[in-house]
Amino acid sequence: ENLAEILRQVRAAQGEAVLIINHPITTRADQHPQGNNISVGENLELYSQEARAWARNENLTVIDLPELLKQEVVSMEEFWSDDGVHLSPLGNRLYANFVFSSLVKTNVFQFNPEK
Repeated sequence: ENLAEILRQVRAAQGEAVLIINHPITTRADQHPQGNNISVGENLELYSQEARAWARNENLTVIDLPELLKQEVVSMEEFWSDDGVHLSPLGNRLYANFVFSSLVKTNVFQFNPEK
């Protein structure tokens, strides 16, 4: 519902929505179950699967960081900070580069001075 409302507002403003599927977390950061008795990582994966399907139905551009990380064979131990959730300085640079290069490949950056 939240994503649908955000998309509605973006489209109402004649904007272009792009959905970013967030990076995975380490198993060491995934030790405690959440309120539904499922781990954070499992919930993140379930959410990501649903978000991908929803984005396909809405015909949105998706930047799928887990897939990009696999394709580029990134060392995840260097990607995360010590807590296994947040990004290291290298992880932040890689994240930014993945997002930027993915956006450049889309029509999101088309400049229209009339809008």
